[in-house]
Amino acid sequence: MFIDREKELMFLEEKLNSKIFEFGVLHGRRRVGKTVFIKEAIKGKNAIYFQAHQTNMEINLELLSSLYGKYKNMVKISYNSMYELFRQFF
Repeated sequence: MFIDREKELMFLEEKLNSKIFEFGVLHGRRRVGKTVFIKEAIKGKNAIYFQAHQTNMEINLELLSSLYGKYKNMVKISYNSMYELFRQFF
């Protein structure tokens, strides 16, 4: 359920629809709905959501590569670095 977040959702919607690359940070106290907010904002959009695990870079690279592969309907995809993976996004 989303209550009194229309203004914030409209702001994020504007940023998501921007024609230029923009980087944003969403921060706040624990358990206030940041993840739900992001998931609601990207619902129905050409977007993926990934939350890194507190492990190591190799595991996160493998997980994000797999998620990106599913998003692109690729069977098996692997990248050697985050740089190589992120180049695919743009």
